[in-house]
Amino acid sequence: MNIDLIVVGKTDSPQIEALLADYLKRLNYYAKVTLIVLPDPKNRKTVSAESQKRQEGEALLRRFGDGDGVVLLDERGEQMRSVDFSAWVQKRMNSGLKRLCFVIGGPYGFSKEVYARADAKISLSAMTFSHQMIRVLFAEQLYRAFTILNNEPPRVILSAFRLWGLTGSLESVLAIFAGHTECAIIWCTIINQCKITEKPGFQSRLLVYLSLGIF
Repeated sequence: MNIDLIVVGKTDSPQIEALLADYLKRLNYYAKVTLIVLPDPKNRKTVSAESQKRQEGEALLRRFGDGDGVVLLDERGEQMRSVDFSAWVQKRMNSGLKRLCFVIGGPYGFSKEVYARADAKISLSAMTFSHQMIRVLFAEQLYRAFTILNNEPPRVILSAFRLWGLTGSLESVLAIFAGHTECAIIWCTIINQCKITEKPGFQSRLLVYLSLGIF
């Protein structure tokens, strides 16, 4: 199964672009994953939000084939744990689907025509992220889905360190360890042995989560 990540507009941040490229490179160890960047409408600064969504929608619809699976990254979509998402991906691979398209729209979302064409909608969080940051967060989740399917704790830990370095977010790192108790334990060992400076309360909170069986 080929996987295409279709996004609207180029990435403005070199840091986000570099991290996205890194995850795409790693993803291609497991499957053929291609990034397709559609240009922003040329007149986007002078047209209404609805007109911009319509133009972006027309460009997106031209990219979909009749047999493609189309999944929108949308705030109204289904939220899943990482382990559940990995199972979701496995189910699509087992179905015989030849091409799966994950779509990240522009700043105003999708047109009604794109919603009508979609086979599924996925939300990464109840929080709001920029449409460019979502590219990295989703690529990391897709990468982690394949590491879960292949039972590769070291790659999960590496993802945690990379995301921690990018965002400095406690919540994002804790989320990475969902379904990976052994990875959380290894993380604590690395922190202790290497004496890595951490944010106050990170390790203690992680240990509490472990003791409660949250992972």
